[in-house]
Amino acid sequence: MVVETAVVVASPSLTPPRATSMTISPSTLALSFLGESTHLTASVKDQNGQPFNTSVVWSSGDLSVATVSASGDVTAIGNGTATVNAAAGSASATVTVTVQQVATQVTIVSGDGQTGTVGAALASALIAQSSDAGGAAVGNVGVSFAVTLGGGALSTTSVTTGADGRASSSWTLGTVAGTHAITVSIAGATGGAVTFSAEAVAGPAAALAVESGNNQSGAEGFALAAPAVVKLSDEFGNGVAGATVARSSLPPPPQDRTGLPRLFGPWARLRARI
Repeated sequence: MVVETAVVVASPSLTPPRATSMTISPSTLALSFLGESTHLTASVKDQNGQPFNTSVVWSSGDLSVATVSASGDVTAIGNGTATVNAAAGSASATVTVTVQQVATQVTIVSGDGQTGTVGAALASALIAQSSDAGGAAVGNVGVSFAVTLGGGALSTTSVTTGADGRASSSWTLGTVAGTHAITVSIAGATGGAVTFSAEAVAGPAAALAVESGNNQSGAEGFALAAPAVVKLSDEFGNGVAGATVARSSLPPPPQDRTGLPRLFGPWARLRARI
């Protein structure tokens, strides 16, 4: 009788894949304005070094600096540094997130569009704010105020913004009536400037002068060829509008024995100028 025997070899049990390692891309993150958002990607591998598909849990170590969504979107909240962590099973990784606002623009807070008298200070100071690309205020930034149209003077031309991002300067208008302008910019920057404008009007009347129509001659009882024009000006020579100029005429001049007018004194001057 033949007896056959068989040798049965038990195969080792297969170990199910599990998350054992993780990397995050990008590996570091720098954000330059509040509200800026960047997506992080977590790559998970199993014990065999193969990509492993699993859910990832995200968290931020400092919510006052940066937040992170369930899908890995990081958003800047405040200046500083925060550690963002990603975890899946026993695998985890971290990324350092740095938030540092960069001032890229200046915005007008108040003081634009005023009207004032030539040579005098405007009623309100010019107030500007330095802001990042998202419009949030940035403190401790150097800004420059410069006259660009109409002349005048500023109480200060270089200012460092306060914690609220604001800087101010008082503006004395130039001596020529019309539109005046001031440009405010971030010191050393090539863009992001803003312009304040103001309208300068003439000051009080200070002088009256003949403009045209002087030294004419004509027949008695007839109108002269050109009207007599005078100009009412302020102390800087700007014409004053809306003022009333009174005019007067001399009585008939005295006559000599023959009945002809005797032109002397004011009548002689009148004849010379009209």
